Amino acid sequence: MRRLHIGVHTQLKHLRQHLSALAHGLNTVSPLATLDRGYAIVTTADGQILHNAQQTQHGDRVIARLAHGRLFCIVDEPKT
Repeated sequence: MRRLHIGVHTQLKHLRQHLSALAHGLNTVSPLATLDRGYAIVTTADGQILHNAQQTQHGDRVIARLAHGRLFCIVDEPKT
């Protein structure tokens, strides 16, 4: 019984470490983790992600999603 208990405890420890490593890997590639580093995801008013300032024109409404909240913005002067 003692060896069984030790074996189960050891296996659970290894599984916890593996799960922790997988969770860390997921967090590394998570868009939300990127927001926590100070970046924003900017979309058009209808939800399309903007990749380039040339996708906008003067007066367009865009939304910047931050780690904590959103900013609703109007494009003043798009520059590349």
